[in-house]
Amino acid sequence: MARALQAEKSAQDTLQNMVELAVATVTGCEHAGITILYDGRMFTPADSSGVPVPVDEIQYETDQGPCLDAIRVSRTFQTDDLTAEDRWQAFSARAFAACCPSGCSRSRTPWAR
Repeated sequence: MARALQAEKSAQDTLQNMVELAVATVTGCEHAGITILYDGRMFTPADSSGVPVPVDEIQYETDQGPCLDAIRVSRTFQTDDLTAEDRWQAFSARAFAACCPSGCSRSRTPWAR
């Protein structure tokens, strides 16, 4: 896997390969996206399908959700059922309506352990 990522020609190609490898290798992973915080702004430069970008946009609009919390506190957040989720109420209702019933987010910041 590391060799495949190192062989990419650009940072964008590496990010895209990462999300595709996540879907291919992580059990239960149907969609994957990468959220980056740069200059105070969050954005999704790579996703494996049409699902992560609109779900991330909901997080950015509501200022809540598992990706944002993962970035903010450098840990993993998982929810198996967004309809029963109470940590991100505004995000959960909209994400579920957008065909995202569950999710898992992990921070990979330079300072995360």
